[in-house]
Amino acid sequence: MLRVERLQKVRLGKFWDNISLSDGFWRVYCHTAPGAGVFLNGKKYELMPRRFYLIAPYADLKTYFNAGVLYQYYIHFEVNFFAGNSNCPIHEIPLEGDLQGAFDKFTSLLDSGNDPMRGGLLAMQIAAALLSKLPDEALVKLGVDQRIARVCDFMRQNLSRPIGLNDFARVANYATNSFLRRFREATGGTPYQYLLHLRYAQAARLLESTDLSIKEICSSVGVADRFHFSRCFKQIYGNSPAAYRRVNFRISGTSDPEHPGDDLQED
Repeated sequence: MLRVERLQKVRLGKFWDNISLSDGFWRVYCHTAPGAGVFLNGKKYELMPRRFYLIAPYADLKTYFNAGVLYQYYIHFEVNFFAGNSNCPIHEIPLEGDLQGAFDKFTSLLDSGNDPMRGGLLAMQIAAALLSKLPDEALVKLGVDQRIARVCDFMRQNLSRPIGLNDFARVANYATNSFLRRFREATGGTPYQYLLHLRYAQAARLLESTDLSIKEICSSVGVADRFHFSRCFKQIYGNSPAAYRRVNFRISGTSDPEHPGDDLQED
């Protein structure tokens, strides 16, 4: 099953310098200009315009930015039952043929802000088409275990609670060591990594679409320490929660909130 977690257009800036791309999402990037990319094996790898770049989960890449005006279209998604090969974490795919048509429709919807459901369907189409173009050696088959899938759903449904390894092993009905091994076989990462990226992805969505305060967002995603939350959020998204909200806040009919969340100051 392919699940789209996020899709967006963003103007890149200094916030996209030195971000860690190491969580459990597959990522699709398409840039409108040169000047930004990732460090791959210690060397700069520029993401060139009008090309797709597909980055595997847990890739452990760092970003860089040294451009002027540059917009990025991106999709974050998850796929059950296979992961990326850590030896080839990034793939460049031409923007042509059927992909060109789907991408043109996708960008038109993001540019206009209309029909998010249609945008999600196009994002799924693009993600599936890109995965189908990868060579066999780029994919690693994961274990098929419905008990691990049940744990992933449990995490999504309990983000606000202080849940941990013993809870996950109990839900899966595995001994702890067996659970850890089976979870990595089924997802490609650890339970901690998976839960972390679920929590901060949900926090980003709340910053974009609600006027909840930082304290309320921390509570809703199960992070007790607001300042720890802000530090981790900046490591993942390149901006403090306050700066991220100023750029991305999009409650219907509101494009530039002056005071969303009373305690949302810079940390």
